[in-house]
Amino acid sequence: MSNLKDRKRRSVRRPGNWKAKRTVLILCGGEKTEKFYFENIRKKTEVENTQIDIKQFGAKSPLGIVNRAIRCLKMWPYDTCWCVFDKDDFSDYEQAISKAKRNRIYCAFSKPCFEVWFLLHFEKCWLKLTTCEDVITRLKSHLPDYKKNNLAMFDKLRKNLDIAKDNAGNLLKVNMEDHLLDYPITNVFELLDHWSQSFK
Repeated sequence: MSNLKDRKRRSVRRPGNWKAKRTVLILCGGEKTEKFYFENIRKKTEVENTQIDIKQFGAKSPLGIVNRAIRCLKMWPYDTCWCVFDKDDFSDYEQAISKAKRNRIYCAFSKPCFEVWFLLHFEKCWLKLTTCEDVITRLKSHLPDYKKNNLAMFDKLRKNLDIAKDNAGNLLKVNMEDHLLDYPITNVFELLDHWSQSFK
């Protein structure tokens, strides 16, 4: 009888020790490059009391991705939502960022494409790279076997993560101050700060 009481006592959670899981939605546009990258991170790291859902929305415009996020949040009230998209040739890039801010949605954007983030793991990227083809050509000088939709890109790049964060932050700051329109930018590092405690 005493053993049963002990088991019951151990099975009761004290309210003071219980924490609700924080929920994060990452909604990716483009191909599967972005989704696979973040899924690779999720497999390799763990954030305490946090559930991270990663969804793919296909090659849609930035504004289309933000609109989808707004609809998702009406159905599933995530604590935090990130939209991941490229500028590419879309004309609604700035409009998407403004609408996201009004709806308390964060944006992880890249110009011209997500591969800029990969490239910044190797160099400062003070170059005029106006197309995704330009970026990928440059990236292949560091990763000759690079292909889109790689399932293990985080593994390949992880050792240079701090370098990429510094390079991306500096490039974004200078770009915003000097309006270097032909230079690539990305703020993906801001999204990754959600996992920073697990990268060490």
